[in-house]
Formats: sequence, structure tokens, C-alpha cells
Amino acid sequence: MRPLVALVATCSLCTLTLPALAGIIPPVPSQWAIGGSTSFMPDGLLLTGNNPQQVGIAYMQNRVAVRNGFDVRFNYGIGVPGQNSGSTGEGLAFVIQNQAPLAAGAPASGLGVVGLQNALVIMLRTGAVQSLDVRVARSAPGITITSPALASVPVTNQQLRQIAGPGGLSQVGGEVRVRYEPGRIRVELAGQQLIDTIVNLDNINGGSILDGAGSAFMGFSAATSQFRTDQHMIGGFEMALNIVPAPATAGALAALGLLTTRRRR
Repeated sequence: MRPLVALVATCSLCTLTLPALAGIIPPVPSQWAIGGSTSFMPDGLLLTGNNPQQVGIAYMQNRVAVRNGFDVRFNYGIGVPGQNSGSTGEGLAFVIQNQAPLAAGAPASGLGVVGLQNALVIMLRTGAVQSLDVRVARSAPGITITSPALASVPVTNQQLRQIAGPGGLSQVGGEVRVRYEPGRIRVELAGQQLIDTIVNLDNINGGSILDGAGSAFMGFSAATSQFRTDQHMIGGFEMALNIVPAPATAGALAALGLLTTRRRR
């Protein structure tokens, strides 16, 4: 993964200011499917406009093989163009789900993910409650995204990268990194690791949330409420797969001089 840098990219149509990621380009329209309020912009995915009760979703066109791990980085911007709103929410989510190509959940504080089944979500709440949550759901009784979070930590305005944009715009924007290895997930916000917790996508309450090939849909969601009507945008996006090396064979270990034998006495 390339290092994060403090460059700034500006969304020319929605006027949101996003901290950029070195060498990472906006999501390519031909590779993504969008639904709800989402639209493609020159500098990324605009998940919601500044209108009430919207849900915006965007998933990669094809399922992604995530069983053997993944490492994802993206940047985001949340705010109201041209005004100092004092409100930055409701928030957005990074989603791994195996429900449907354009599955969507509830608006407002549901961030477009509450109600999903067979899903892992990283929820970045930026409204009345500011937190970073890891939640899972499986199509089994009592297992929903609204169940207690696997991990939840409060976040501050400083961690959310509170910045002043054009015309005194009040908004938050920053970088998120999600790294999953089978059995473990780590989440960074603005270069600081805030979550490191146990999770296995093949063993959520005794079952897998992936398909038979170890794949699922990967993407984003965001939502507005009646009183929090900020734009939510995803800018640069980068993904690496199969980050867990395969177990070395005895032959490979021997070739490296790492395999020894014991002599019989």
C-alpha cells in the first residue's frame, strides 16, 4: 500500500473538499453499480445529495473474492456545499454483503445498512453520535446489523479531519483503511488504528456470509435524515486481495533452509 499524503482534491460539482490519497484514482464508473441517490462525479461517488431521507449505495459490478483477506483504502467527504452547516451526518459505511447486487438498508442513522443480511459493515457515524463501528449480520434468527457491535469506538472531530472548505464550508473528510485477514479485522481512521478485533467471514454465528467461492459484493452506503442532509462522497479507492500468504510446503521450507530434521539416537 502506498503512504497517505496530505494533498487535497476538490469535487468540482458538489464543492466538497476531500483529502486525497497518493496515486489512487476515483472509482471507475464501468466497474461500479449504483443505486438510490448515488451518482458518478468527476472526482468520485456522490452517495447522497443534501436532501432529506436519502440512501445512496454503490457496489463493485462483480463479486469480490474476500475469503483470503483484503486491504482497502478510501477517502471520504461529508458536508453541505457553500454553507457552514454545523452538521456532518449521518455518516457512511464500507460494506461486504452477500444479499443482492444493490442491497440497501434503512436511511438516517441506519446509514443504508441496517436491515442487511449476510453482511460485514464498517460504520462511520458522524451525526449526533460520532463513532466507528464493526457490525455483522447473517440470515439467521436474531443476527442483524442492529445487534451489538463487534467493536465500537468514539471518534473526535480531529480524527474525522474537520476542515474548512470553500465559502466557510463545515465538513469532515479523511482516509479510512480496512484490512481483513481470516479471523481478524483492523480499521484505521486518518492513519490511526482504532479497531483490531476478531471476526471470520466464514464463521458468523456458526455460518459463512460468503458464497461458495468465498466471494461477496463490496461497496459503500450512506444516508441522510430529516434534519441531517449533508452530501456524502467517496473519492479515491484502492483494493488489494489475497493478502494472507498460503502456508509454505515442506519442500519450500527445505529450499529456504528453514526445515530441519531430528536424528534418531
